[in-house]
Amino acid sequence: MKTKLILIAIICFNFSKAYSEGILDANNLWKYQILNYSLPPEYQRNYTAIVKIGSDTLISNINYKKIIQIMDSRNLKWETSGFIRETTDHKVFYRPLYENEKLLFDFAAKVNDSITTYSFSCEPEAHYKVLKVDSIKIANKFVRKINIVSTLHGIKETWIEGIGDSLSGFFHGTECPGGDIHRLECFFQNKVLQFSNTKYISTSTYSIEEVQCDCVYSNLYAGVDKTLEEKFSIYPNPTTDKIRMSNSKAIGSDLRIELHDINGKSVNSYVCSEESFEIDTKNLKSGIYILELTTNEGTQKFKVIKK
Repeated sequence: MKTKLILIAIICFNFSKAYSEGILDANNLWKYQILNYSLPPEYQRNYTAIVKIGSDTLISNINYKKIIQIMDSRNLKWETSGFIRETTDHKVFYRPLYENEKLLFDFAAKVNDSITTYSFSCEPEAHYKVLKVDSIKIANKFVRKINIVSTLHGIKETWIEGIGDSLSGFFHGTECPGGDIHRLECFFQNKVLQFSNTKYISTSTYSIEEVQCDCVYSNLYAGVDKTLEEKFSIYPNPTTDKIRMSNSKAIGSDLRIELHDINGKSVNSYVCSEESFEIDTKNLKSGIYILELTTNEGTQKFKVIKK
């Protein structure tokens, strides 16, 4: 009897430890597309953001983990965007850089529960009612999946334990015109893709849109590493028939060019010693491609879209 009790205690301890990592697991990584609607139309563009869990920090005697991120064309290094913690009763709290913490997710919620959370939108809070509680297999284990609806707008969301909102990860809340919209594309754990998203809510019609996502881990930092980017101009992007490249600065060696599809398969390769170069894309299928440029200074990846 004593042996059985010890065994049960060990099993419970191991389960608790595995769960406690949850959304705070340092091996988690989220990839987003950020749609920038806060600028005039001529300056609007999409950004790729990579988000992960950083180091421990103590704020007002409460232990948090840092949320760190890097964005192409904005940040050249990992920067802290906020703080997060998860309690033993499966609630996740978010603390912005200059505000007090608020509830972000309640993964212990039950059907018909009412929940008020922090919102990354034009409203300070989001109010929900739980419609359904189910499960989904992520990283070889079943976790809770909670379907909710906004009591103000009627918009439905799905929370996945350990990931966040299925459409926007950490950055859930009612989307509103005139702001930056975070759209979750991929979730990785230990560099392995565990969840990808091809459906988004339209910011204008609130209907579901189908999109193509690049969820190949080796392509993650395309457009984020700036080693060579300032020396090249690549246009038009998106393209229909040609990709043009020009060198704004001397690179000191022949330029080796590899074009891959989003699965890493080589489509074509070139060697260029001129200041400008064109790639014919007329016969390529529509979709996302990775353009890899290599010189004696290093390798830079660029994401290009064929319409």
